[in-house]
Amino acid sequence: MTRLAATRRIVSGIVFFLATQTALAAEPGNPPDWCRNGAFATDQNNLRLVRVLRRTGLLMDSGQKKGCPQAGAACALGGSHADTSDELLVNSELPGFFCAYRPANGDGGWVAKSDVAVEPQQPTAQPPLAAWAGQWRDDDDRIRITQRGKALTFAGEASWADQNSGSFAGMATPKGAAVRVTDDACTVTLRLLGAYLVVDDNAECGGMNVRFTGVYRRR
Repeated sequence: MTRLAATRRIVSGIVFFLATQTALAAEPGNPPDWCRNGAFATDQNNLRLVRVLRRTGLLMDSGQKKGCPQAGAACALGGSHADTSDELLVNSELPGFFCAYRPANGDGGWVAKSDVAVEPQQPTAQPPLAAWAGQWRDDDDRIRITQRGKALTFAGEASWADQNSGSFAGMATPKGAAVRVTDDACTVTLRLLGAYLVVDDNAECGGMNVRFTGVYRRR
């Protein structure tokens, strides 16, 4: 094995390890106080928008550091923070904390409830079909949604580390703000929250480590 090939193998192994760690929070049986950016979109049951009242740090969970997020500043997530007036997505919660995702840079972690305010006007739970249409992106992953009569057509493309790729396509009609698309073994669940499309899949939509799971914005 050449030195270059060995280096690539090591780098791929590191990326695989990190991807596995972020996905762990979505696995059954993990503690409810875990909150990771890579797994944020897997919990779509209580999605809401909040506004940051004052600059606040994003905090680690107990799987990353014992005693977190309750230990406060000691749980700072690698300097990640949200600025005053930032809009965040939140889903699960603990006493005093929301699990949050910051669309501005893709960071995710716990935030103190005292530092944010739930938006009084949440996006409609019954968006019109036209609200879904467009080209949505999460980094290099893309989902194109087109309105066709009373239904929507979906076409998605995703990749991992410029090595593996995946795709899905199909037609479906949303139920409220949620829709599920099935393409052979691949199942993709999408929820529209205003300007955000929160997406999860069943890990059967492409090559190793390829996932559509994430928070997408219209681009």
